[in-house]
Amino acid sequence: TVSNSAGTLTVSGSHLYADEGSNTLTVTLTDIAPGTATATATGTATVADADVLAPVAATVSATEGTTFTGAVATFSNTGYPTNSASDFTAMIDWGDGSSASVGTVSGSAGTLTVSGSHLYADEGSNLLTVTLIDDAPGTATATAIGTATVAEGDTLTPVGLTISATEATTFSGAVATFTNAGYPTNAASDFAAMIDWGDGSSATLGTVTAAAGTLTVSGSHLYADELTAPASVTLTDDAPGTATATAIGTATVAEGDIFFPISPPVTATEGQAFSGLVASFVPLGAPATLGDFAATIAWGDGTTTAGTIHVTGLGFWNILGNHTYADEGSYQLTITLAEDGPGGTAFTVNNTASVADSDVLAGTGLTLAATEGTTFSGAVATFSNTGYAGNTASDLSATIDWGDGTTGSGTVSGTAGSYTVSGDHTYADEGTFTPVVTLNDLPGGASAAATGTAVAAEADVLHATGVTVNGTQATAFSGTVATFTDTGYPGNLASDFTATIDWGDGTTTSGPVALSGGTYTVEGSHTYSDKGTFTVRVTVDDGSGNVLASVSSSAVMIEDLLPGGAQGTANERFVGEVYREVLGRIVDGNSLQIWTTVLDAGVPRQAVAYAIIAVADAGELRDKIVENAYQTYLHRTADAAGLAYFGQLLAEGGTSQQIAQDLMASDEYYTVRGGGTVDGFVNAVYEDLLDRPIDAGAEAYWANAMAAGRTTRPQFIEAVMQSSEYDHVVIQDFYMTYLHRPADGSGLTMYTDQLAAGVPQNEVLAEILGSSEFFSQVST
Repeated sequence: TVSNSAGTLTVSGSHLYADEGSNTLTVTLTDIAPGTATATATGTATVADADVLAPVAATVSATEGTTFTGAVATFSNTGYPTNSASDFTAMIDWGDGSSASVGTVSGSAGTLTVSGSHLYADEGSNLLTVTLIDDAPGTATATAIGTATVAEGDTLTPVGLTISATEATTFSGAVATFTNAGYPTNAASDFAAMIDWGDGSSATLGTVTAAAGTLTVSGSHLYADELTAPASVTLTDDAPGTATATAIGTATVAEGDIFFPISPPVTATEGQAFSGLVASFVPLGAPATLGDFAATIAWGDGTTTAGTIHVTGLGFWNILGNHTYADEGSYQLTITLAEDGPGGTAFTVNNTASVADSDVLAGTGLTLAATEGTTFSGAVATFSNTGYAGNTASDLSATIDWGDGTTGSGTVSGTAGSYTVSGDHTYADEGTFTPVVTLNDLPGGASAAATGTAVAAEADVLHATGVTVNGTQATAFSGTVATFTDTGYPGNLASDFTATIDWGDGTTTSGPVALSGGTYTVEGSHTYSDKGTFTVRVTVDDGSGNVLASVSSSAVMIEDLLPGGAQGTANERFVGEVYREVLGRIVDGNSLQIWTTVLDAGVPRQAVAYAIIAVADAGELRDKIVENAYQTYLHRTADAAGLAYFGQLLAEGGTSQQIAQDLMASDEYYTVRGGGTVDGFVNAVYEDLLDRPIDAGAEAYWANAMAAGRTTRPQFIEAVMQSSEYDHVVIQDFYMTYLHRPADGSGLTMYTDQLAAGVPQNEVLAEILGSSEFFSQVST
């Protein structure tokens, strides 16, 4: 607004300054149009500070470790209530020693609020100072003082650890961990830890370290003794913090004592007290206290006693003991050195006690009176023990060899070094036996034998009955020839008896005895070469030649030369007898007709016999002749190749003499029958061809000739076969086989002369079979 007074124009106006300060004032006065006059006046506008500040309140409620954000103080502005908050600056001293920080000012209507963010590292009550300052050139300022209350932020979860330590050795390491979920970044220095080691010692401070929200408590401690016990660790937040937690772990303290065991030899004698060293322990670990240990000795025989510990000048812990072993042997000792108290460790060493035998046994056999088939029961021997008279009978065992191939155990009784061995036994047969009783100390100790005599009396009382035998000449009989009962020893085995059968034709054989239903039977097999009635005598003994029964019966043999048992003509019976003697069978009907027709036509019996022999040798007797040669000269069954080769030889007209010569000249005969020596060979040839041992002169002659190469094996065999002695043997064999008598002088001379002249053996045999003497045996 422009006013004029006395030529002075005054310009007036109204304005609201938002802030104090000194401002340049510019006033321009302009004449209104069309006037052009104008002028500008400058001056200064000085704006005074109007703010009147007063603190209203200052307070903070926070939690350690968690950033606080919010209002910390309020101020009133009564002088300039509309002044903008942006005109002010606030500084906040949080009271925990950290640097002051700039706060944020907000508000209106004369109330200003200061806000800020801060992380308190620890709980507690802190002096909060908030200063509000007007911006320059304003001078208004005010300070609000209050309290920052910081709550506990730690949340501790304990985890107890296992303390693995060794007695007398300092343990150093972690003993517990705590997770701090509430304030994982809290420093380890904010905590204190106390460790109760679980062994009754005073608790000690632990060292706390932190990493990634986990607090670890470590400590060092020396355990005086082994144990297993709870150990507790208490973690406490420093004042004024209230967080605390206790972790319970386990202290496992191992034995620190170390002993090296030594097993010295332990030797003792049964029945005598042993006293001495059984083991030594050499301390290698922490120093051990003798009073903490005790020793026990398991002697290996079921006895355990306390041992005595003696510490030598060298520091060895010797274990001494006293014991008496009741028996010899090798015993496994177990020596234990045990520390007393809970958790004490035991040290064990094994040793062997060699306990010598002290028994000195001597025995005397007794004479036993027994009866076969009846159980004997009683003493069989007595023994003395001069070395260890206190040994019990139960420590001894006895075996009894009853002398009949049976061995059993005996019963030992007696005391004071005198023992009796008794036993039970049934002798299956009569006789005199030599029982041997052996007394043995158990196990593997002394042994002694006593030999006695046992006489088992005969109990058999036999009643025998003969059985008549009926059969056919030249046909094998097999069956019962006698029966008997035994009223004296009805339970006797059939094998206890031996039966001899005299068939009444000059032949004696043994007969097996069988038992059935209380009756014994004597079985026999025999072939009568002639018809007739024979007296059969059966003798039964007990196997020792003691005849117990003898009974006679009859054997009636009828002639059966022809098929169907027909008598036939004299020529027919002659043909049947030749077949039976030569071929060993009854003539078949076709052959009987052929050969009888030839005989009836006037052909001599000698020619027919020769023809039958020739046909049989080349045919059905071929394998039998070869097999018989193998059994006679090589003592074995003929092989397939031999059967084929020599069978073909016979089929082509060869003779049994040729087969014999070939087999006896073989390397097999030389080795098997001759024993691989020249002397053995020549003697075997004599035995097989002449039925006698070679005489000394002949043996020397032939052995020297063969050794010098002057004579071969085939030449020697041929020489023997060409001898008159060999011819005599052949003729005697023919007479006994076919005429059933020794050769008379004239017949022997006649036939041996024929053989010497080169007549084949089969022709001589045919001549004998064709003789009137042979024909007379069957013609009537």
